[in-house]
Amino acid sequence: MLKFSATTCKQLTKVLIDWYHHHKRDLPWRHTRNPYHILVSEVMLQQTRVTTVIPYYEKFLSHFPTLESLASAPEQSLLRIWSGLGYYRRVRYLQAAARQIISKWNSQFPKEYHDLQTLPGFGEYTAAAVSSIAFGHKHAAVDGNVLRVLTRLVNEKGNVKKTAIRRKLNFAAQSLVSSVGPRSAGTWNQALMELGATVCTPQNPSCNLCPLKQWCSSVKAGTQCIRPVKVRPHKKEKMVTSVIVCTKNEQFLMRQRPEKSKIMPGFWELPEVEGQLLCETDLHEWGMKQLRRLSSFSHGITSRIYDVNVYIAASKGKPLRSFHWVPQGKLSTIPLTTITRKTLAILESISPEGR
Repeated sequence: MLKFSATTCKQLTKVLIDWYHHHKRDLPWRHTRNPYHILVSEVMLQQTRVTTVIPYYEKFLSHFPTLESLASAPEQSLLRIWSGLGYYRRVRYLQAAARQIISKWNSQFPKEYHDLQTLPGFGEYTAAAVSSIAFGHKHAAVDGNVLRVLTRLVNEKGNVKKTAIRRKLNFAAQSLVSSVGPRSAGTWNQALMELGATVCTPQNPSCNLCPLKQWCSSVKAGTQCIRPVKVRPHKKEKMVTSVIVCTKNEQFLMRQRPEKSKIMPGFWELPEVEGQLLCETDLHEWGMKQLRRLSSFSHGITSRIYDVNVYIAASKGKPLRSFHWVPQGKLSTIPLTTITRKTLAILESISPEGR
């Protein structure tokens, strides 16, 4: 297993923590050790950029300032506040974790790493981040930024997605965090993340600014730009879908996605059908007529890219039971799918009145 010497660990960690205190970004979740606030930030930061997270973090905590307020919140309220941040399973796990903390630990946030791992949605990283930042426990929080720093530091030539390589790098990370002083584990973990986010970046790393360059094997070998080893990504599947905007008396025809849906369950959406062309049967069943094409746009998710065609239709008769007329003024109070939000934004840009 890869392990740094005790002397190297002490020198390296001291230098990076000093650098962090002088160069860290001023982020709202760095002003607290409240485990609930830290959990919210860590969950939001998964798969999402810091600049995107900041306003969502502040808005979320203004609506749900405590575990109790989160646990008792209606799901539709949660989804609406989270809307636009993506990966909506995260907020459901967040609420489930809050409820479990209240029921199992009498509203006292569990401090131990292994207890945290029993909470819904908690993996090794989230448990390590919360236990170290909130409680000072010495557990290595290894995210993508940290993995990149460690890979370059030791000039790892293997594929970091392979279990054996990850285990080796995790072991190295744990040897480093174990060497820091009392209550400094959270600072160290955040310092490594900060270095990866701002200096040891995926492309064009700023090695001349790196406080760890004297220990970096990749810098010495000149391989920092090819570490970690690049793995060719899978091609995204291309899909075509059509969205129909149908209004009546300042109301939009919409439906709510079923709770069993794999994508965005519980969210509201405009009528949508796969493919570019709509048949008359669909229009008749949906209570529509006089279809005309309005616009189009692209929308990407994890494994697919959608070409979205937007149509305008007039109301005709009573639609299917699964559809409802939603007042325009209520749209800001319900969770909307991303495609629906983008469609309504196009409509708003064409007609300021949204009709």
